[in-house]
Amino acid sequence: CHAHLAWPSCLQQQNSNLIEEFSVLLPDVESHLEFAAAAFQAPPDAVNLWIGDERSTTTFHKDHYENLYAVVRGKKVFHLLPPTDVYRMGLQLYPAAQYTQAGGQLQPVLQQPPQQVLWCPIHPEPADPQAIAEHPLFFDNSLPKPLRVEVCEGDVLYLPAMWWHYVQQEGDERDGWCVAVNYWYDMHFGSRYAAYKLVESISEGLGLLPSVEGI
Repeated sequence: CHAHLAWPSCLQQQNSNLIEEFSVLLPDVESHLEFAAAAFQAPPDAVNLWIGDERSTTTFHKDHYENLYAVVRGKKVFHLLPPTDVYRMGLQLYPAAQYTQAGGQLQPVLQQPPQQVLWCPIHPEPADPQAIAEHPLFFDNSLPKPLRVEVCEGDVLYLPAMWWHYVQQEGDERDGWCVAVNYWYDMHFGSRYAAYKLVESISEGLGLLPSVEGI
């Protein structure tokens, strides 16, 4: 979750925080979704609470979980691409860091020993034309644009495992906050994962992706 001010404008922890840290809310929130448990033949691995406002965005990434995303207040906007579009995501290696409080502000501090992570720097709807020019493959008009999905209060989005997603949010009219709960279910590493790894390997061979061996 990316915050644009000195203090973060979101609350989230991807450790099943609704169960582990905010269990006082469980009388008001379902700890699992029966239809999803039946479909995936398992209970959720994690149930996460997300609270933020329009200043918070999540850059393009993918998760190895089947995801049911429920909006309680406000609105989430998802920009979606399938896993095999990895070749056009402009992924680059960046030094890994974490935020540390210093002098009343949060400052990024590089991890030690140094590590690198793959990250996508692309905004799906950039205001600067230069950003489009820097990533011609992503914005190639002959390719499908990301699917834009608005998830409003009371809606639940099924986000298949490994789908790329960029997430924005809008607060409600009452106090400007967006509140959501998501349910992660284990994915099955079958033919879908094999197809993704094939495209990833070909993309590396063509120089469209950096080699991730050893990171």
